[in-house]
Amino acid sequence: MKSKNVADFLSTYRLVRWIGPWNATETPVVKSWSERVQWNSDEPPIELQFFIPHKRNIRGAVFLVHGFHYQGADHPSMQRLAAALANAGFFVSCPNIPDFLSLRITPNVFLQLEKCFEYATRLQQYPNVKTSILSISLGCLPTFELLQKVEFQAKVSGAITFGAYLEWRSMLTYLLSSEEK
Repeated sequence: MKSKNVADFLSTYRLVRWIGPWNATETPVVKSWSERVQWNSDEPPIELQFFIPHKRNIRGAVFLVHGFHYQGADHPSMQRLAAALANAGFFVSCPNIPDFLSLRITPNVFLQLEKCFEYATRLQQYPNVKTSILSISLGCLPTFELLQKVEFQAKVSGAITFGAYLEWRSMLTYLLSSEEK
């Protein structure tokens, strides 16, 4: 097996090992830190969390966008997913979008995400690595907006959205009643 194939296999194995239901209580050991991103001089800065592999080379970059939740990137599931991605060899950045944390949808959400994405792609310092975007739930709203802007397209290798898909009626029903339809 060629060394790239072996590395791809090991990266996939590490990811599946940590995100599968058979290992729901543990989190892989990775290096993590957070930084503050100033997006508007009138507003407080945004926390942007970073995760990188511990004692492994970085193979790619993932910008992880949380959904409409008061814990945002601090939600245990998001922390676990970010750590699993980093353990598989990714430079992971995950913003805490202030308006989503406050359970508000405003036009600021778009600018908040854009500023964090710009900062994260500058910080990763891997010139030949484009960033993949993984958005959860309502995180797809600002993600789709970012993806359609020409200035960001050259920096993105692809995007995956999971849940919500802007189906307002079912999303609001779920948020207001905990009843899925």
